[in-house]
Amino acid sequence: MAPGGVLVADLETLVIAEGSEWEVTVYDVRNSAAWAVESFRRNPGPSQGIYWHHTVSRCEDVGVEEQYRWLLTHKDSGPYGLPYNFVVFPREPHNVWYLCDVDKAWPHTYGHNDATAICAVGNWDVTPTPPGLADTMWRVSHALMVMWGQDIDVFGHRDCFATACPGRYLYADLKMLRDGPA
Repeated sequence: MAPGGVLVADLETLVIAEGSEWEVTVYDVRNSAAWAVESFRRNPGPSQGIYWHHTVSRCEDVGVEEQYRWLLTHKDSGPYGLPYNFVVFPREPHNVWYLCDVDKAWPHTYGHNDATAICAVGNWDVTPTPPGLADTMWRVSHALMVMWGQDIDVFGHRDCFATACPGRYLYADLKMLRDGPA
């Protein structure tokens, strides 16, 4: 049983871009906790960008219960909690958690809080990304594009603000996926 009396078997899942090549299943825990405080109201619909982040803090657990416990433990850490729309865990099977509704604005990317944020758990500035982590984040990015029916630019947090986020290794993976081999 996960914290708060929630049975892991009772966690809801959601399929994004069902039936497409980018289909992805996520744990939908938007209503399980207050993950962050909404920045401001935005009009529902396609995002103006997708930004990749990293948490810096680590969690190597592969179990759903342990990951959920980690999320709940970290929801109040830092000034904004966990303001990301999606969080991806680094170990196979790279579980994806849907925390904050994509139709709202959250404090994750200065000047771009109306965009969508996908965050990888870990410090990808000092540790190379494990195989499959960037691919999973890329899959989530494209599943959202399929859902919204349009291409959306994908950025690293550092593309718009002086920060190391999403870490040099994850950012290199993003650039390779986005721009192709050098």
